[in-house]
Order: sequence, then structure tokens, then C-alpha cells
Amino acid sequence: MASTLLILSVAGTVIALVLVRPRGWHEAWWTCAGAAILLLSRVVDLRRAMAIAASSVDALLFLLGLLFLAALVERSGFFGWAALGCARMAKGNGHALYRNVFLLGALVTAVLSLDSTAVMLTPIVLALVTTLRVPVRPYVFACAFVANTGSLLLPMSNLTNLLVLHGLGVSFGAFALRMVAPQLLVLAANYAAFRLWFRAELPVRYDARALPDPTTAVRDPSFFRSSCAVVALVCVGSFIASAARLPPAWIALGGAGLLAGIGIAKARIGLAWLREVPLGVFPFVLGLFVIVAGVDQLGLVDRMGTWLPRGSPALAALTVAGGSAVLSNLMNNLPAALLVSRALRAAPSALWYVLAGTNVGPCSTTFGSLATLLVLTRARASGFEVRARDLLWVGLAVTPLLLLVAWGGLAMRL
Repeated sequence: MASTLLILSVAGTVIALVLVRPRGWHEAWWTCAGAAILLLSRVVDLRRAMAIAASSVDALLFLLGLLFLAALVERSGFFGWAALGCARMAKGNGHALYRNVFLLGALVTAVLSLDSTAVMLTPIVLALVTTLRVPVRPYVFACAFVANTGSLLLPMSNLTNLLVLHGLGVSFGAFALRMVAPQLLVLAANYAAFRLWFRAELPVRYDARALPDPTTAVRDPSFFRSSCAVVALVCVGSFIASAARLPPAWIALGGAGLLAGIGIAKARIGLAWLREVPLGVFPFVLGLFVIVAGVDQLGLVDRMGTWLPRGSPALAALTVAGGSAVLSNLMNNLPAALLVSRALRAAPSALWYVLAGTNVGPCSTTFGSLATLLVLTRARASGFEVRARDLLWVGLAVTPLLLLVAWGGLAMRL
């Protein structure tokens, strides 16, 4: 009984501290502190925690490669070039600008992961709209939501996809084919909902004359071209490696190493660029693994599978998606994905709906996903604060619709 209370109290306290971020300390401090308490008090079996972490090594290495790659691509000027290009293509049309930025966020999320949208793209988008003197709020919410809702398409789009991929037993290509329809439907619904929600804040026109040429963001055209080529090679190579049953993590790490070598040879990067890589995600995730192991020991996970409605596969799938979304908003989508996927490991088809809940669902709380936290942190650093209650209000209004759309899209494909 004492160990149960300790595990639950540590888990609850860690979630609260990550949400509040006292003194602005990084979220990893709190998950690692909680993990240390549980391990030192011996209420969590170290072998169980290590087994959970070991099952996710390939996913974490793949994410590491993508984060390094995204930081290198940012150094090439790609994100600035793309943002300026979106604005120039809109030709002063405020609604077209919002659409273009939304689509750019979806593309970056799909190819370079949601953390790249949060860390690399968000500050550039906010600087752009500030220069154009258009309201910032719709763009902060666009970045925060599309970093989550745009992460269904590819395994590399979200760490939750990589964590669940093994249980699905499919290749990268099969995953993408299954997810393409749900992804397009969710993005369309998200964009339409935001166009309606922010209709009073989106200007009809803006002054496009304030924009420089997109090429001004590119300091070294050859390094820029190399960055685009390496990203394309990593995408294609990941699918080939998965089909050949090779660890795709080495493709991402190899691509990052290749581009780093090109950047060093061209004197475009030094050790300082490492500060731009959000490596704090790894101690954050490792601390979460220990806390998840503690919750797993309580036996609650094994009971989740018995809570699904009987006799209606469609209702059971909707329950999985909705339950995963609620759990994500309460305790973050990474532990939610781990816990629910472990509970449903005997029902692989249900794991697709876990991804709907943990990718599309965690948009109502600042703690729902690490990407949401990163977007809001970048917005705060740019001088724009999003209150937790405002995010909750928008999330409660929009997220149920997006979940229904994702559920419907998956039901058609499955």
C-alpha cells in the first residue's frame, strides 16, 4: 500500500511540476527527480524500467538523428527561406498566408518530426508575422496544433509513432499508406476549424512589401542544396531500411553525420550549433520510462483492456482513441502511448487508434505533448504568452472533432 501511494504521489507531483515549470526549469529535471526517488526507494524494479527503455532504444536513436538533422537544416537557412516563400506566395492575402504557414508546419512535422516544428519553425514564423504586423495568436495556435495533428503520416513524425510501430508489426511504407487518408482528413478539419475560430483575428490583407526575398535567408546556396538532398535521402533511406528490416535509426544518424561533415567542410557550423538541438527531450523521456514502469507495476495497465465495450468494434476503437487522448492530456502523450499500447499488446489493430489519441488528442493542456510545451515556450520567448485556460478552451472545442475525423479515417482504412 505504501509503495502504491508513493508511486501515485510521485507521478502526480511530476506532472504538476512539468506543467507549472517553477523557476523556468527544464521539464527533464522533474521527471529525472521523480525517477530517482522511485529507484532509490526501491519501489520500482530497475529491471522493469530498463526493459521498457531498451524496447525504445531504436526509436530514441532515430529521434536523436532527426533532431541533429533538423538543427543542421536550420543552419542552412531552410526554415527562414520556406517561411518567407510562404509569405511571398500569399501575395498580401492574409487568409492565404495562414493556409501556407499551416501547410508548411504540416510538411516539417511529417518529414523532420513535430519537435522540429516546435523548436526550429515556430520562432521563425512568429518573427515573420511580427514583421508583417498581423495578429500573432492564430499562428501560435497553428504551430502548437499542427505539430501534433500533422504527426500521423510517417513513423518519424512523432516519437509515439516510433514507440508503437514495433507492436503494429508493419514497415514504414505500410504505416504511411495506412495513415495518409486519416492525416489529410485531420489536417483539413484542423485548418477549417481554425479558420472559423480565428476569423476575427486573421486580416484580409497585409503589406507584402515589407518582405525580403526568400534567398536572403540562405547564406550558402551549396550547403542549402546539400541539406535538401540529405533530408530527401534520409526519408527514402528510412523506408528502404524498414523494408529490409534494418534499424532506420542508423539512416537518420548517418544523414545527420553526412550533413554535419559537409557543414564543417564549408565552415558553416561549429560546436555552437549543438546548443540548438533540444537534447533535453532524452533525460525527460528516460525519467518518464521509470515512472511508467512504476505505474505499470500497479497492475492498472493490465486492466485497461477489460474496460473496452464488447460487441461493437467501432465503439471500442473510438473508446481507445478518446481514452488515449484524455490520458495524454492528463499525463503527457509519451507515457500514455507506452501504457495504453502495453495494455493493448494483444490487440494490434487497436494500436492505430492509440496513435490517433496520442497524436491528435494532446492539444488541450500545455503538458499534453512535449511539442506543445516547446511551442508555447518559444512563443513566450518571443514575447507572446498563451494562457493554459485559453489553450484548454480551444482544445476542448476543436480536439473532439479532430479525434472523430481521425477515427473515421482509420476506420475506413482498417
